[in-house]
Amino acid sequence: MKQKLFSIMISLMMIVLVVGCGAKSADKQKAEDAITAYQAYRDGTSSYDDAMQKILMLSTEISDKELATLVSGIVSTMAFESMNGTENTDKQIQKVKDYIENGGSSSKTEKQADSSQEPKDILYEADSFLNSCWNPVCDLDWYVGWGTSSTGGELDAEFTIAKFKDAYKDRDDIVKKVNGLPDDYSLAKQAFSKAIEEFDRIAGDLEDVDYIVSRKGSKSTLDVSKLQDYVRTVRDQYYEASK
Repeated sequence: MKQKLFSIMISLMMIVLVVGCGAKSADKQKAEDAITAYQAYRDGTSSYDDAMQKILMLSTEISDKELATLVSGIVSTMAFESMNGTENTDKQIQKVKDYIENGGSSSKTEKQADSSQEPKDILYEADSFLNSCWNPVCDLDWYVGWGTSSTGGELDAEFTIAKFKDAYKDRDDIVKKVNGLPDDYSLAKQAFSKAIEEFDRIAGDLEDVDYIVSRKGSKSTLDVSKLQDYVRTVRDQYYEASK
């Protein structure tokens, strides 16, 4: 009897291992497909809108939350290319590649679990957090104004609001970390603080899901113009600290 139970346990463990490996493999392939989509845009074989839509779609299909955030970050940096050039997008692509090469974990220089994190590690977390909140808000802003996602496709507003709330639940933890940065990072701290103020305001607006849904295509906005600048500034400060 014991031998039979042991055999069952081993079989179940093997199933979990195979399923887990399959999920990681699928996530890796989607991330690589996102990189390929961006490269096709850079090579001129795909349009900007098609690349943005494909990368955003792939990011929503990735089960690894951190990898999904990194891939969706490609969309954010692409949105700023007209002002910042392609350098930041190239860096974001490299972050995705590094994550994949490290077997599904950030390198020690980018993420540490203890309290002795370096400023650039905290800024990396702040950038990732803001990006994971910005993407659904950007989509909802387009939804309210034009009735579509930011890439022109259909948008499930209720699901997108749920994604924002899931990302924003880490707010207090990351705020505490950023507030603890040295004074040398005052610009990053100020930009992050202002971004949180804007996200707090928007989070309040999103509490009434039915109201947001009813505003579809109303030509109004969630007023994210200032927020976009704050998010971009934190990202620039992270890249500067990583040099």
